[in-house]
Parts: sequence; structure tokens; C-alpha cells
Amino acid sequence: EGTRALDRAAVAGFHAARFRPENTTLILVGDVDPAAMHAQVEAAFGRWRATAPAGRATALATPEIGRTVVYL
Repeated sequence: EGTRALDRAAVAGFHAARFRPENTTLILVGDVDPAAMHAQVEAAFGRWRATAPAGRATALATPEIGRTVVYL
């Protein structure tokens, strides 16, 4: 069944519940001008307001590491 069982309302509900400012971390990397980047981020996300307090972050499980092989 999988994705065939999904309808627009289910996907929209999932998105609305999880893609929220209080659940978001914005990471910028690279050779950027901080002032210019701040202005762009503010223009893109400045009106996005949280409707609830931020939830507690959960740690990801540590991946199981197997044998390391290095090829030269």
C-alpha cells in the first residue's frame, strides 16, 4: 500500500505539523557575506513565525561502524 494510501490531506497535515520554525535549524556554509546573507534569510523567512515553543532536540542513534578499508 505504502504511498498509495496517502492523500493530499495526510501529506498537508504532516507538513503543517512538522515543518515549523520551532523545528528548524538553518545552516549556512561557504564564502558568504554575513550581512548580505542575513538580509536574504530575513527576506525569505522573516515572516515565518512559531506557533509553539521549540521542542526538545533528540539525539540521533550512533551508526554502527564496521571494518574500515583504505585503498591507496
